[in-house]
Amino acid sequence: MKKYLNDKRKILSLTLKAFLVLILLLLLLWGPALYRTGYIISHVVPGVPKWFEWGKYDFQMNEIEFKRQNGTAHSNKIDYTTQIVDIYRSIGTKKSSFVILFPGFTDKGSKDPRLVNFAEALARAGIGVAIPQSFTIRSSVFTSNDIDRIRHTFRFLQGENYVDKDKIGIIGFSVAGSYVLRAASELGNKPLFILSLGAYYDLSELIVSILYEKAFYNGKERTWKPNSFPKKLVRDYLNNQIGIE
Repeated sequence: MKKYLNDKRKILSLTLKAFLVLILLLLLLWGPALYRTGYIISHVVPGVPKWFEWGKYDFQMNEIEFKRQNGTAHSNKIDYTTQIVDIYRSIGTKKSSFVILFPGFTDKGSKDPRLVNFAEALARAGIGVAIPQSFTIRSSVFTSNDIDRIRHTFRFLQGENYVDKDKIGIIGFSVAGSYVLRAASELGNKPLFILSLGAYYDLSELIVSILYEKAFYNGKERTWKPNSFPKKLVRDYLNNQIGIE
């Protein structure tokens, strides 16, 4: 009986040691990612306990100007445009992964509090953030210039020594979700990831849905009552395109 109990204790001891070794390995492999995820969630989601505040980074935000080239090397005329991007960086990290955030239509643009809060959470978790400034986003105007802003911001980051150029992702919200898909298609396989949230995949279909107050999907339709904002977008777009008041 005594030998049996000793054997059971040894088995339990070995099992516990193996379990602790497994936990240690998981922490070494996944610990930083788990911490970052936990901190971002606790920072962004209201009411979540602030369990991860102890490990956060300090960060800095700077408005950076850079020149982007318009046209191509084969164009008869090449000129340059100044672009401004808000850069959020963790203090104390020499080189980090980066995320380009691009908002949907908001009159506050890159300074929208929701976007800023998210950018700060990422920066405090050790992930750099770039938010291109856009007058057309603030004015709720559809334009391919915003696709160019995303592409040029990506290429600007690739040239900075504080950026891990192989770890740059792009996130777009609402109409900007469509912009990032188009921009990524022109960047080839360079973006580490693309996240499109609430994108408009077909502008003509969207206009029809808003005008008829119906949503269409897989040959089916349902009633949809858009608020005043999408109706204003359609009215302004049609007015700019074909002069409909």
